[in-house]
Amino acid sequence: MYEVQKKPRLNFGEAFDLASSRLINFSGRSRRSEYWWWYLATFIISLIAATFMGIVIKNIALVQFVTAVVDSLLGVAVTVRRLHDVGDKGYAAYGFYVMRIITCIIYFFQLSDQIIWATSMICGGFGLYIFIMSLKDSEYENDYGPSPKYIE
Repeated sequence: MYEVQKKPRLNFGEAFDLASSRLINFSGRSRRSEYWWWYLATFIISLIAATFMGIVIKNIALVQFVTAVVDSLLGVAVTVRRLHDVGDKGYAAYGFYVMRIITCIIYFFQLSDQIIWATSMICGGFGLYIFIMSLKDSEYENDYGPSPKYIE
């Protein structure tokens, strides 16, 4: 193997610009910083939107469902690229988002006998999700392209 050099860390603005410019691009790779800054930005935007919608609509379950769906649609491409960066196929991203939407449906329709199942699904799935998304970037080119973090 040959020597690789690390590129500087992306700041919030750079990461948000990069991720938002590739909202429908499912190919390639995304760095950890790009993914986590994007996640933070969409979380804050969703929180503000949910607060506003909650004041206007007054149906918290509907607000949670709508913001979860919108957040999932906006985040799936960067999640797929992040999975590519650690060398995994992007299909796992769809599982995470489907699980999230199913959980929101259970809460929205107040299926009380399913709430315990949904809560445990959230906790277990979210723990696995955090672990996978926090894995170290692969330094070298993989099946999904060159590393966005390292220069060979």
